[in-house]
Amino acid sequence: MKKRFSMKAGALGVFLAAFAMTGCHHDSHHESQEPLPAPAMGLGDDGNVLTGDPVTVYTFYATDVTAKYGRLTPVSEEPPAAPAGAQEADAVPAPVTWHYVLPAEVFQDRSLKFPLEEEFTLKNKDKTVTEKVLIGDPGGNAAGIDPLVPFQWHIYNNGEEKFELPQAPLAGIDLRVIEAWHLLTAGNVKVPGAGVHVAVFDSQVDFRHEDLASRKYENTAIPDPGNIRNQPGPALEKLEEDCEDIHGTAVAGLIAADGNNGAGGTGIAFGAAITSYLMDEDEILGDKSFRFAKTDPDDEDDFPVYDDDDDDDDDDKDIDPDLDSFSFVDEDPEETYRIKQALDANMTEMFRLSGDRKDTDIINMSLGFDYLTYNSPETWSLLDGLRDKGISLFKAMGNEYEDTESNIIDEEYDKYTGLERQFNMNSPVERHPYVITVGAVNALGAKSSYSSCSAGLWVAGLGGEEGYNGSLTDSAALVTTLSSYDPRLYDDLDEGTPFRNMPGTAYYTAKMNGTSAATPTIAGVAALVVSAKPDITVPQMRYILARTARNDEVLPTLTVPSQDTYIADIGENANFGWQTNGAGMRHSSFYGFGLADAAGAVQLAFGCADDEGCLKRAELPKQYTAEKVSCSYEDPETRNGVICSVSGLKDSAGSPLTNELEVDALTVNLAGYGFVLEGQTAPACIGLNEDEVSREFRKGVVNANNVTQIFMTHSGTQVKSMLKPWYAAWDYYGANAWRDVASEDNPLEIPAADFYLEKVSGDTVFTVTIRSQCRLKAEDLNRTARVTVYGY
Repeated sequence: MKKRFSMKAGALGVFLAAFAMTGCHHDSHHESQEPLPAPAMGLGDDGNVLTGDPVTVYTFYATDVTAKYGRLTPVSEEPPAAPAGAQEADAVPAPVTWHYVLPAEVFQDRSLKFPLEEEFTLKNKDKTVTEKVLIGDPGGNAAGIDPLVPFQWHIYNNGEEKFELPQAPLAGIDLRVIEAWHLLTAGNVKVPGAGVHVAVFDSQVDFRHEDLASRKYENTAIPDPGNIRNQPGPALEKLEEDCEDIHGTAVAGLIAADGNNGAGGTGIAFGAAITSYLMDEDEILGDKSFRFAKTDPDDEDDFPVYDDDDDDDDDDKDIDPDLDSFSFVDEDPEETYRIKQALDANMTEMFRLSGDRKDTDIINMSLGFDYLTYNSPETWSLLDGLRDKGISLFKAMGNEYEDTESNIIDEEYDKYTGLERQFNMNSPVERHPYVITVGAVNALGAKSSYSSCSAGLWVAGLGGEEGYNGSLTDSAALVTTLSSYDPRLYDDLDEGTPFRNMPGTAYYTAKMNGTSAATPTIAGVAALVVSAKPDITVPQMRYILARTARNDEVLPTLTVPSQDTYIADIGENANFGWQTNGAGMRHSSFYGFGLADAAGAVQLAFGCADDEGCLKRAELPKQYTAEKVSCSYEDPETRNGVICSVSGLKDSAGSPLTNELEVDALTVNLAGYGFVLEGQTAPACIGLNEDEVSREFRKGVVNANNVTQIFMTHSGTQVKSMLKPWYAAWDYYGANAWRDVASEDNPLEIPAADFYLEKVSGDTVFTVTIRSQCRLKAEDLNRTARVTVYGY
């Protein structure tokens, strides 16, 4: 028979008393002749079968017990205290205590399904009994599985389709979290993520939520004059206006939603503590930021208005409906500069509050500002400080792949599909070489349709697609926390979906996606790594994730299609696909070093002292800069191509590099990149001939960048790094936010991960190539171009 049997250890006395009433006692002188009663068992409610934390099993009259899937080991044969009021004649044999675990290997082929019908076989000399127990049944919570965990394919993907999606998840496309949990349990870390502090830079986290209430952490000794730390979760009125304010709550749930509490799902590091830091877009961008209005909604030719939400319509500006509100094209330079300053102020305050290792181990930033390229030496310095203190920052790469709807380029170039359409190396956060950028993979094992690309992309997490929309191409999004409010009170993301019709889903969503979702899955993996190695440094974190990530040779679904690497119309590469560098590291701009492997990462973290590459990264890297620059035109007549040779690596004291250096990080300063401002004749470039203060000029810059490609290599490698691909829109022109002059003191560093762990020397020559349909200007590059290498 099937049982949903969960017994608290404290109820053991009641169980024993009931067992005695069955009349199973007998006179001692008949003991050897009379047959033994049938064996019986009880299953405790301790432990967690997903983590390998043992579940207690009590057996009676059994000399042996086995399980179909799990493993049992005897713990104690000592009897518990006799139940109060029990007569000596009514005494029953002492129960034997066992520990039951589902070993990690039974999960490996991803065929195990929950609820799991476990079959226990109990024997004594006279009888054999089979007991069937449902493990992971939402109605019973036996053995530590919360009810929505079977739907969290990013944790354990057995290929089951749950929500009427036409494309079921591909079994095995998960982060190998179950195996990682087992490794931590074997390493005496009983609660994954316990003691790890994660800062979430986002909208407010709703700590009233049943799966997040126990996860809140705050050091009130650090003043918070800006009121950005652990602010109350979004008010219902705010959700009624914009349900996107649940974003931070969904992110926090993927990292650390309470596990084994009988509610909802679980976070990857469900023992970690969360501190919420508010990134207030309304405050940064102004009330007008996302509000567009047409004076006549029925008139297709009527341009929308940039509505600043006041009573004066005269100061509302007409804007092109094809333009994106974040771009300086539809802002004047002063407004762009104001936004930059507000961003700097908000991020500076968040970094200040979270920049102590005793309060923060990991930072998650599932946010970004499209088309707002700017530099901030202060932010760069703060990011250096996070690296030096051992605080790993994880940043979403962006969701603009193949996005032409919001592109601010001419329609002529919208025809190109299957390409990265926006260059997302915008803020200092994305560009800092020790920020760990994250791309997204879907439940089918391929790059998520929206996931942006980059030469600096470090690793891929799981972000899924849009979930249930009623179309034939739907595939899964992620299940996580949503809000503590009844979803019927606001614009519910899951309204009308099969997920929302299931019991117990009201405060959860099955629609979380984007690199915003992929990033907290990696932050959760990183928290498990910190559990295994609490003193981990940022270089070690990067090394562990890169070394253990699964590339296309491990997961063939991660291939980069040929049509996404080559543009036949112009005979040029859009990207270089997967490349294996001289150190054997395989990288692509689609996936970084590959899809993260939580188990591999935890295992390497435990064994870091025995791995030379990991061990030496306990120290910070040395920094060398190559400043001997020679930039020239490929064709002086057309000026459509510039090649810069950069060499002569030296340290900060000016001493040349005399030995080989193992690359840990590498950046290229492109602050001097720009175009000739007269005599442009190509259609994409003629806007550059206009007055520099005009909107036509600013739009011309974006069009010129759109038809420009930048890549690099060096004399000791066979690989190339696509720093900026063709047809990726970019709002940069040789100065930051149109206000800060490009100079040696105000660089625009672009990271390149392709050369990770390769060796360079003082003789290495780095080559940066820029090609464009527009006429380029080389003079500023000769003055400012340089390559910085961090290494060991």
